[in-house]
This record gives sequence, C-alpha cells and structure tokens, in this order.
Amino acid sequence: MNWAWHQTLKPVPKLVLMALADAADDIGVCWPSVTTVAAKCNVSTRTVRRVMRTLAAQGLLVSEQCYRKDGSRSSNRYRLLLSGGDKLSPAPVTTDSPPGHPCHTKNHQRNPNRITTTTGVQH
Repeated sequence: MNWAWHQTLKPVPKLVLMALADAADDIGVCWPSVTTVAAKCNVSTRTVRRVMRTLAAQGLLVSEQCYRKDGSRSSNRYRLLLSGGDKLSPAPVTTDSPPGHPCHTKNHQRNPNRITTTTGVQH
C-alpha cells in the first residue's frame, strides 16, 4: 500500500505500519495477529503492541477488539487511516475509453498494422 511509504516514521514503526499495510485491503482494513506482525518484522510482540499504540496516538491506525460468538477474544481488526486515500494508482483520465472499446487518441489516426506490446514497444 503506497500510502504507508509516505509516512514519516522511524524504522521500526514504519516496518510495523508496512506489515499492516501489506495485509490490508483496499480501504485499509486488516486483522493480522500481533504474533504474525512481530514475526514478519522480526521484532517482539511487546514491540509490536507498543508501536501500534504509538501509531494509533499519531492518528495513523485504529484498533478494534474482535470477539468470537462464544465471547472469547479474536485477533483485533485494524483500520489504517488513509488520509486522502491510498495513492497506489493515479486517478483515471476521464477521456479514456471504457474497457473493451477501442482507444481514441486526439490528432492521431488508428493504424491497424501497428502492434503495441505490454511493455509499450511499438512494432
């Protein structure tokens, strides 16, 4: 998740945030266990808990306690507070053709003999 890369943090908090972002869906929600995040970051579970409290205090993360139907605790759900959204991809150009329709370019004629590869090389 591109958003996490742009956060100004010290190395360990950034690594924990990146681990959470890696597990998060498109809206910033994830639920890895503290043990999983600790193993991924090669730090202790105590460090992960401390860092998560710091990230929450900085307004980057919200932690929600989750419970099973029997009332026992489950992994927490974490929501990354994506300020301005995740800028993983640029906004689409409004003049683009919808998928499945031919591309139209301004002041250019379509050349049916030209083939463009996925790398953008024209043949």
